[in-house]
Amino acid sequence: MGKPLSDAVRRLQEIAEEDLRVAAACLELRPPAVRTAAFHSQQAAEKQLKAWLVALGDPDPPEVHSLPALARLIAGRGGPVLTEEPLRLLSRFAVGPRYGLAHVTLPEAERGLTAAQQIVEQATRAVAALMGS
Repeated sequence: MGKPLSDAVRRLQEIAEEDLRVAAACLELRPPAVRTAAFHSQQAAEKQLKAWLVALGDPDPPEVHSLPALARLIAGRGGPVLTEEPLRLLSRFAVGPRYGLAHVTLPEAERGLTAAQQIVEQATRAVAALMGS
């Protein structure tokens, strides 16, 4: 993988890790910032899936928020088929909660953070294997 692509992968991964930290911190607040935590959980998974696509050779991943759609693109490039349920859960948090258009409960936000952490971990391992690190 060329340097510009590996730089793009690293940049997306760094932002994904930051989004995970923000989501976790939001849930520690009293009262918890549930909508913001849910949004950043979704963003972490989205950025990590896009990093995976770049590592698979797609230098310009689509500007979509649908995690199932990104997962299908990964599978289409030879990656594994990812479990749909956590992807669908997180995709609900992409836009609606940020604008007060969707209600998110604390348990949903906590499940979303756990799902995002698992997706980021799986994708990070896959990207490391693809990049030889």
